[in-house]
Amino acid sequence: MGRPTKYNPTMCVVVEKLAKLGCTNEEMADVLDISPDTFYRWMNEHDAFSEARARGGVIADANVASRLYERAMGYEHDSVHVTSYQGEVKLTPIIERYPPDTQAAQWWLQNRQPKRWKRVTEPELGDVNEAASELQRIAQASRATNTS
Repeated sequence: MGRPTKYNPTMCVVVEKLAKLGCTNEEMADVLDISPDTFYRWMNEHDAFSEARARGGVIADANVASRLYERAMGYEHDSVHVTSYQGEVKLTPIIERYPPDTQAAQWWLQNRQPKRWKRVTEPELGDVNEAASELQRIAQASRATNTS
């Protein structure tokens, strides 16, 4: 009979929290003081462990997606402006507004709808000049061998 397992159902809480923080499986194994192989074995053997890992990852991804979406679309929130004049502090409620971020929107669309929004890159002028020079060299070499 082998060594007793270190697995304990309370580890599911730790795994879920680590997944929410964006830790990799290898990092979680390190925190639990087990090998990555043991971590993956537990994922296969213990449904609660695997589900905790998945739950934490889904929550983390959803939170990031939500913040990225807000950034792409623009957002606002309540805030307070603090001023001080002649020793008197004044708190003024304000609404902070952030405009849409085109880079966040571009990233969102390229990843969510890659067929419609794939990034098309234009060759740089240096690349075109180098390609033209190479073609001229090949053509000259071809003419030289044909005339001999």
